[in-house]
Amino acid sequence: MRCAYPGIEKPTLIKQKYEQAHQQNANLKQQIEVNSQKLQESKHLAEICNEVLQKLLQDLGNPLSNINMAIYMLKKAQSDVERDRYLNILQQEYAREMLLLNEMKNLQTLLTPENAKIMQKFHLLNHSKQ
Repeated sequence: MRCAYPGIEKPTLIKQKYEQAHQQNANLKQQIEVNSQKLQESKHLAEICNEVLQKLLQDLGNPLSNINMAIYMLKKAQSDVERDRYLNILQQEYAREMLLLNEMKNLQTLLTPENAKIMQKFHLLNHSKQ
């Protein structure tokens, strides 16, 4: 049977199209929520990584400053005792720098997004904004 008014669809067809559009809209809203949550988690992880990087840069800078000062003082040293003292400082700070670099390498392999979530859950990874 044909509709008496051309261009006007049957009510069931309109209802089906409405329900399809409504379902698509609900699916899109759900995807937006999931993506928004993932984006927030990514931003949070990026903030944590940035904080860790800043701390590492600061930690790496301290031994380098001490090494620079020890080199300067070594050049000015007038006795073997002074030279030995500044050489000892250079050796200690070099060892400290290597330890920090090794820790950074270990941290890089440990700090994956999945591991960061787990560490946060158990409060093993602190974030200053929390």
